[in-house]
Amino acid sequence: MLNETFSGKTFTGMTLNDEAISGCEFDSCIFENCDFSGAPVKESSFRDSSFINCSMKLVKLKNTSLRNVKFKGCRLNGINFSECSDSLFSVDFNECDLSFTSFDRKKMAKTVFDECLIKEAFFSETDLSGAVFNNCNMAGTSFNKVTLTGADFRTAFNYFMDPENNRIKNARFSIPGVLGLLYKYGIRVE
Repeated sequence: MLNETFSGKTFTGMTLNDEAISGCEFDSCIFENCDFSGAPVKESSFRDSSFINCSMKLVKLKNTSLRNVKFKGCRLNGINFSECSDSLFSVDFNECDLSFTSFDRKKMAKTVFDECLIKEAFFSETDLSGAVFNNCNMAGTSFNKVTLTGADFRTAFNYFMDPENNRIKNARFSIPGVLGLLYKYGIRVE
């Protein structure tokens, strides 16, 4: 798919494994039960669009713009979101598998992660101020120099972060979950 523009279109059951999407614009489009696994998506734009129950493992999003894009029930394993265009980057995730993803240097204030598996993901120098991690399993996820001011981790679990290496002022944690902030000190709470 090259240099095409789509508005208000619904794509159902489309398979693009290893096929390139380049220079395309998608405005208010819905992608449902599609398989983009391994597809290179470059210099394209997705605006006010939704991905529902899609497989997007190892998709390459080189210079691609994601503006107000919603992902629901998607497998997004191994995606490097830091390759996306920074201009108006805005995404939300509901019931998604975000294992092994990277969000380096992304501005993601107020992003909602709802009921997601965020296993061994990487956030470095990411702005997650006001982000919500609702009932998310964050086993092995790395936070490095991340702004988490006002972020909500009250129902998230299996997270570990160094409070000396991340900005966590006014972030919200639950009593059992807050132990993940003490992990680096080797403290045993019984």
